[in-house]
Amino acid sequence: MSSTMKDTDVAHALVTAMTARMRAYVDSAEQCLGTLDDQQIWSGWLTGEDAVGSLVLRIAGNLDEVVDSIEGRESEVAPLDIRVRSPKSKEDLRAALRRSMEACTRVVDSVAPDRMGNSCRIRGRETTVAYALIGAASQFSLHLGRMLFLSRTLGHFSGAPAATS
Repeated sequence: MSSTMKDTDVAHALVTAMTARMRAYVDSAEQCLGTLDDQQIWSGWLTGEDAVGSLVLRIAGNLDEVVDSIEGRESEVAPLDIRVRSPKSKEDLRAALRRSMEACTRVVDSVAPDRMGNSCRIRGRETTVAYALIGAASQFSLHLGRMLFLSRTLGHFSGAPAATS
């Protein structure tokens, strides 16, 4: 690292790398969805267990919360997966995930490096822009791992998350 590089530059570089990783995660999630039919996507949902579909909505909801927070809005609604009253189609899940990731990418690209340390609120808790984005990437990774495990349990997916450079 250059001795002239500021902390804000490091934070911005880290967050930019994480969004590239999350884009690869979206591709892996879409591949996973592509191997399952709508019934398999929602397997376990009615019994209160995790389902691939609810995990996709949880990822999208987390990304939406981060976008709202960085843009100065604190989300007052329950995460998307909790509000679902009936299963969504595979196409609707893909669209929700893409829409949320595009919004997150747009926000990350618009945040000036010197704003990475700025405060924002998520679920009533004070955090920084950089930490909110790191948290979103961590949650995405966690839920994607669970999705891959569930789809492998159903015997339909053997892929691994796409590599990023």
